[in-house]
Amino acid sequence: MSCDPFAERLASPTPTPGGGAAAARAGLHASALLRMVAGITLLKLKQDESSEAAVALSAALKKAEELGAIFESLEEEDIAAFEAYLKALRLPRSTPAEIEMRRLACQSAAALATDVPLAMLEASMEILFLAKKLLDLSRTTPLKAESDLGGAVELASASFRMAELNIRVNLPQVSPEKGSQVRSRWKDLAAGMRRLSSDLREAVLAKLSGE
Repeated sequence: MSCDPFAERLASPTPTPGGGAAAARAGLHASALLRMVAGITLLKLKQDESSEAAVALSAALKKAEELGAIFESLEEEDIAAFEAYLKALRLPRSTPAEIEMRRLACQSAAALATDVPLAMLEASMEILFLAKKLLDLSRTTPLKAESDLGGAVELASASFRMAELNIRVNLPQVSPEKGSQVRSRWKDLAAGMRRLSSDLREAVLAKLSGE
């Protein structure tokens, strides 16, 4: 048995929290690692708080905090979205009118269940963009805890991939118009994530190897 309350909730034989909430938690931890990297580097600088590097690191720290709050909200939104879908599934279907009402309710709930993970894809990309900014800063400022920055990249990438699974499973149940919109945005984000995460991994490994 885990000492972590969230892990125990995740392990319980109930529908929520599930993979979407776990994906949000991975993103939250990624943001926390970037906060640590920016914070430690800021402390080690021992420079005037108004210096260019210090200002950039303080901005990165604030952005990481904002992203952490977004992931915390997304965790709760994911749970609420899936519970709404389960509620729609339980609607009566004894008459044609009830069947149609249930179908529309399930379609609406499925749409919400794609919106939340889509927002998670976007937030995960923001983590990667922030990690890139920190790595770019390391060209002129010694960056501390670089391996932890790499860990943030991996956690954000995992959050992204897990959220993709939730989009994939709900897409068949949304309207064709909604499905087209989601697929288009998903495709763009996925292409960007693959490129950026690959570049960041190589950059982090190069840093750790002293290249």
